[in-house]
Amino acid sequence: MKKSSLLIRQIMRISFLVTILLFVFSQILWAARSDAQTIKQKVSIAIGNESLDQALAQFGKTTHLQLAYDGTALGLKKYTVKAKNFSATTAAEVLEYLLQNTNITYKETSDGIVLVPKTRLKQGKITGIVLDEKGEALPGATVVVVETGAGTQTKPDGTFSIPVQVGTYTLKISFIAYQTLLVKNVVVEDGKETHQKIALQSDNSKLNEVVVVGYGSKLKSEITGAVSSISSKDLANRPITQASQALYGLVPGVYLNTSTGEAGNNQATIRIRGIGTLNDASALILVDGIEAPLDNINPTDIESISVLKDASSAAIYGSRAANGVVLVTTKRGKLNSKPTIDYTAYAGLSAPTVLPQMVTDPTTYLQLYREAALNSGTKVAFTDADIARYASQPSTNWLDVAFKKTAPIQQHTIAVRGGSTNTTYSLSLGYLKQDGIIKGNQDYNAYNIRSNIDNTISKKLKVGSSIAYSYGLTNLTPKDVATQIAGNAIDNTLTGKGNLAFEGGLMQHPIVPVYDGLGRYATLEQALGLTSSRNNEQAILNNEYAVQKDNRLLGNVYAEYEIIKDLKVKGTVGYNYQQMGYVDTRKEFSQYDPVSGALVSTVFPGSQLYDIQRNSQNVTAFLQSTYEKQVGLHNFKALIGYNQESSVQKQNTVEQLNFGSTDLITLGSGATTPVALTTQGEWALRSFFGRFDYNFDNKYLFEFNFRRDGSSRFGANNRYGNFPSVSGGWLISNEKFWDVKFFDLLKLRASWGKLGNQNTALYPFASQVALTSNYSFNNNINTGGAISVLGNPDLKWEQTTSTDIGIDMGFFKSKLTVSGDYFIKNTTGILTQITNPLTLGITNPTIVNAAAVQNKGWEADVNYQDKIGKVSIGAGFNFTYVNNVVKSINPSLSGAADQVELDHSADSWLIRGQPIGVIYGYQVQGIFQNAAEIAAAPNHSKLFGVAPQPGDFRIADINGDGVIDSKDRTVIGNRQPKLLYGFNFKAGYKGFDFSALFQGIGHADIYLSRSVGPFPFAGIRSVWLNRWTPENPSTTYPRLWIDRNGYNGSTIEINNASYWVQNRAYLRLKNVQLAYTIPKSVLSKTFIQNLRVYVNAQNLLTFTPLKDFDPERQDQTQYGTSSLPQLKIFTAGLNLTF
Repeated sequence: MKKSSLLIRQIMRISFLVTILLFVFSQILWAARSDAQTIKQKVSIAIGNESLDQALAQFGKTTHLQLAYDGTALGLKKYTVKAKNFSATTAAEVLEYLLQNTNITYKETSDGIVLVPKTRLKQGKITGIVLDEKGEALPGATVVVVETGAGTQTKPDGTFSIPVQVGTYTLKISFIAYQTLLVKNVVVEDGKETHQKIALQSDNSKLNEVVVVGYGSKLKSEITGAVSSISSKDLANRPITQASQALYGLVPGVYLNTSTGEAGNNQATIRIRGIGTLNDASALILVDGIEAPLDNINPTDIESISVLKDASSAAIYGSRAANGVVLVTTKRGKLNSKPTIDYTAYAGLSAPTVLPQMVTDPTTYLQLYREAALNSGTKVAFTDADIARYASQPSTNWLDVAFKKTAPIQQHTIAVRGGSTNTTYSLSLGYLKQDGIIKGNQDYNAYNIRSNIDNTISKKLKVGSSIAYSYGLTNLTPKDVATQIAGNAIDNTLTGKGNLAFEGGLMQHPIVPVYDGLGRYATLEQALGLTSSRNNEQAILNNEYAVQKDNRLLGNVYAEYEIIKDLKVKGTVGYNYQQMGYVDTRKEFSQYDPVSGALVSTVFPGSQLYDIQRNSQNVTAFLQSTYEKQVGLHNFKALIGYNQESSVQKQNTVEQLNFGSTDLITLGSGATTPVALTTQGEWALRSFFGRFDYNFDNKYLFEFNFRRDGSSRFGANNRYGNFPSVSGGWLISNEKFWDVKFFDLLKLRASWGKLGNQNTALYPFASQVALTSNYSFNNNINTGGAISVLGNPDLKWEQTTSTDIGIDMGFFKSKLTVSGDYFIKNTTGILTQITNPLTLGITNPTIVNAAAVQNKGWEADVNYQDKIGKVSIGAGFNFTYVNNVVKSINPSLSGAADQVELDHSADSWLIRGQPIGVIYGYQVQGIFQNAAEIAAAPNHSKLFGVAPQPGDFRIADINGDGVIDSKDRTVIGNRQPKLLYGFNFKAGYKGFDFSALFQGIGHADIYLSRSVGPFPFAGIRSVWLNRWTPENPSTTYPRLWIDRNGYNGSTIEINNASYWVQNRAYLRLKNVQLAYTIPKSVLSKTFIQNLRVYVNAQNLLTFTPLKDFDPERQDQTQYGTSSLPQLKIFTAGLNLTF
C-alpha cells in the first residue's frame, strides 16, 4: 500500500512538471506564427559564388516564399554573394546574409517578402562614462534615452555607448543607492559621437538602501516582509570584541543577552521575536550565504547585517528559519578602484560592571555566623575569645583574590581592498588579545584572516570566492568539566555550572587566609567547628588551568553564468570546518589548618587530566537560477534553487588520573588506564526553494516564497516539510493622488507564512540498542542487547506559522522615518523528551511533539537624521513588546494538569497559559514579625516540618484550605522579558563626532537562590546586615540561617520561593564615543588619506533593581549567579586609511 501511494505521488509530481513544461512551450508556440512558410522557418541551403539575382531565385525556390522585387531597379546583378552553406537556419538569417553589403532591405507583408532600397538614416552615437561622487567608475549603472527607450548598462570601466538617430535627447541615469540623474539637451549629429561625463550623487534615502535578503538583495522600497538591516556605517569604529554585540539596541524584535564577561566566551545569544521552542531558540546565522557562528567574524570585516524576522522574509530558508535569520555580508573590493589600506586599532582596559559587596570584617562575620547557627538550631564551637582573636587578624576578600581590578585589551586589523577592470579583492588580517578579569593565566587570543575575490571572466561568466580562517587560543578559568566527561552527548558545553572562581569568591569564609605561616595553602581552622565545601581559591587558580584551541575554516566558491539576457544561473559550494581541543589539567595540592598546621585535605589527589577533541565539518552546495524582467511598468523577478547540506561531528573525550608527578601531566603518563569516550553524529538536509516577485510601477508589490526540506532527523513518514509564504505591499506615497509634501513615504505591508524547525536529536525516529555484558545464560554472563532508547517514527517537524502587518513612513524628505509591525507567531509540534513508563523497561526518554506556543506583539523603529549648518545630528529609538504563552501541552507529557517540570535545578516549568520556562513555587507574602502573626496565618508546619519563627517567610495560601503545602505552588516568575528597547544619539561638528547607545529590557525574572541567601555555604553579602532580628524587625530580609538540612536550607526549607526570584530589568549605556577626524588639508601632503582617533566606553552605566549581580546573565538556571559579570571597557583607538 505504501509503495502504491509512493508511486502515485511520484506520478503526480511528474505530471505537475509536465503540465508546467507544456504550458511554457504552448506560450512560446502561441507567440510564433503557425504557418511554417514564414520568414522564421528553418531551411537548409547551399549558396555558391553567384550573383545576388541567382541567389535570390534559389532562396525563393527552397523556402517557397513569395519574393517581390524589381531586379533592374535594385541592380541585383552588380552584387556577388560569397559561397556559404546553411543548415537548419531561419529564412530571415539567410536573407539577411544575401542582402548584407547591399543597399537593399526587405519588408514582410501578408502577401510575401518585398525587396526595397534602403533609405539612409542620419545616425550618430551617445557615448560617455558614469562616475560616483569620488570620481570612481560605476559599473552596471543604467543609461536610458528617454525619448526612444533605448538603453544599456555601463561596462566594468563605467563607459557606455548608445547608437541613435540625429536629434536632441534626454538621458536618464540610475544606479542602486545613488540619486537618479536626468541629462537634458544631448545633441547628436550625423556620423558623430557625443560624449558625456556623468557624476552620480549618493542617495541617503532609506528607500534606496540595498538590503540583503535570502539568496539575493532588494531595495528597501521593494521589501514586503519584516526585515531590519545594519550597515557598516552603523558598525564603524565601535570597538567590540564579538560581532554579535553589534546588534545590541539597534534592531527591533531582537533580544540579545551576553551571559558572561569571560574573555573568549562573551558572545551574545540572539533571539528574534520571542522563544518558540524548547530546543535551541537561537537565530540561524549565515555568513556570505554559509552557516557559521557570528562571533568567528572580525567585526571590522562586516559590510552589512540583515535580520529576517517574519515568515515571508525567512521562508526561503524553510526548516532552518523558525527562530529567525541573520544574514551577514562581508566587505568586498570595488571595480576600477585603487588599492586602499585600512588599519584599525584600539587598546584599553576592562573591569567588572559589578561585584557583590561581601562581609569581610572577622568580628562581624563570626557574630553573624553564630546568629545564623542559633537560628538554625545548631551550636557553634567557637567562643567570644575566638572572635576577639580573629578581630586582630587580617581577613580575606575572596572576590579580590579571584578578580583583577582591570584587565588589558587590544585589537588590530589591517585590510587591503581594491579592483581592476574585471577583478575585485578584499584581504584582511586581524588580531585580538583580551586578558581575563579572573586572576591567573586567563586570556583570549584570536587571529583571523579573510579573502574575498570576485572575477568577471567574460560578459556572461563571473566567479568568486570567500575564504576565512580563524584561530582562537583561550586560557580558561576553572570550570566544572566533570559534567562534560560524564555526558555522552556530542554537543555538551564545556562550561558546566559556571565559573568556579566567581562562585568560590561568594562562598568562602573571609576568616580563612590565603596562605598559612609557612606559605602553604590554608583552609578553615578546624577547631572553630565551621563547615565549608570550598577549596582555597588561590590554590585552584594556581593548580587548575584549561586551554582551549579553536581552528575554523569557512569558505565558499561560486560561479555565475548569464544564459541569456536577464536569466542567470549560479552555483555555490560552501565548507565549514571546526577543530576544537580542550585540555583541563588539575594538579594535586594540599590545604592546611592555618593555626595548628595540620594537613586538612588533599585536592585533586594524584592529579587529573581531561582531554576533549572535537571536530565538525559541514558541506553546503546549492544551485540557483534567477530571472529578472521589466515590461513597461511591470517588474518580474523569479528564483528557483536546490540545496544540499551535510554535517559530520566527532568528539573524543579522555580522562586520566593518578600521575606520579605534578610536573609531568600528559596522557599516558598516569598510573591509571585512560578512560576514553568517542561519539560521532551525522545529519543531512535536502531542499528545493523558489521565489517570485512582482512589482507594478513601484506601487504594488507581491512576493511568494516556497521551500521544501527533507531532513535526516525525521523518519520516512515525515521526512519532508513544505514551507510557503506570501506577502504584499502598497507604496501609497507613489500614487498620483498622494500630494503631502512633508509626508514623502507611506507603505503598507502584510505577510503570512510557515517555517520549520529540525533542531532535535540526530535520530529520534529510530530506536537504539545498547550492548552490555550483564546477561546470564546457562550459568554464564553473556553480552546481550536491549532497546535503550525508544524511537518515534511519527515524529514531525516543529512548525511556526507567522503573520505580520507593517507600516513604513517617512517625513521631511525621509529625515524622519517610522516603521511599525504587529506580529503573531504560532508554533506547534514543539519537540521535547518524555519519560517512558517504568513498565516499559526503558529509562531513557523518547522525543515527541509536545506543545504549542504563541508569540504575539508589536515593534517600532523611529529614526531621525539631519544637518543644520555644519552640525549633523541623528537619533533613533526602537522598542519591542512580545507576549509568550503556551497554548497546549501533549497529554502524554503533562497529564491532566497541563503542566510539566522542564528543569528541576532551575525550577523551570511548562504550564499552559503561561510563558515558556516560568518559575514555579511558593509566593512569599512577607516576613512574620511575631508569634501573633504566625498564629493567625495558615498552618505552615506541614510544609516546613517545624513551626515557623518570627523572621521567617509568610507563604500565600493559594488554594485557600488553611494549610501551606505543595498544592499552594504557583507561577512566581517569568524569565522572558516582554519589553525590549534601545535608543541612540549621534552628532558631528566639523571633524568631531559623538555617539551614545542605550539598550535595555523590561521586567524579567531570574532565580538566584543559591547565591543571594545569607550563608550559601560560607560567605555572606553585606546586604544581609539589614536582616530581621527582634531589634530590627525588617520586612526586607528574613532572619539568618545556615545550611540546616544539607542543601542551603532555612528554617522554612524553601528554595523555590518568590523571595529568591528577582527582577533583572535594566537600562544600560552600552556604548559612548567621542572622536576627531583629522582634516584632509592637514593630511594632503602625506600618504594618509584618512585618520580618525577616538575614545570609547562600553557598559559605562547600568540602572537595574538587581543588586550585586549583573542583569545580563544566564536566565535558565539558578546557577546563573556563577557566570562572570559583564565588563566595562575603556579604549582609545584610531582608524587609518592610506
